Amino acid sequence: MDKLRKEYVFAFDLVTTVMQTYVPNWETYSLVPRSDSESSCFTENVREAVKRTSDIQASHTASYAFDHWFKKQQINLENIKSLIQKVTVDFCMEEYNPVDFLEVCCLISELSALAYIYGVWGAPQYSIFCITHILLYFQRCHQFTDSSWLELDRCAQELLLM
Repeated sequence: MDKLRKEYVFAFDLVTTVMQTYVPNWETYSLVPRSDSESSCFTENVREAVKRTSDIQASHTASYAFDHWFKKQQINLENIKSLIQKVTVDFCMEEYNPVDFLEVCCLISELSALAYIYGVWGAPQYSIFCITHILLYFQRCHQFTDSSWLELDRCAQELLLM
């Protein structure tokens, strides 16, 4: 679990940020214990960029995808997992880009928030799993390294200046 620690904590913090825009008192338990002194790769710049991305494009895209996907099928954990998994796999087929990464993480989190509102309680935890998977996939492909965390923060800061 130590290998996954940074990635899981990042995904957990990102999903929590998006979920709390939909359900302000939402909380879940982290699988990784954290100390108050522990720093997260989910920086304030990244947090603010996620909030802005969720406010602008991800929520529209997520709403459209959610409505289209569930037009003819039941809203349940199995079906939301299929949708989030499709988004995850499609993104992993592309070249890593920090801006696109933040956008897809927001999309995945928004989809899980919409499912949660419809009573699919396990959706946010699954989105944490998928975002962690994306990070590990790009690490294995040597497209995401330890220095990529700094690049992600810098890109988030640039997004905030736009």
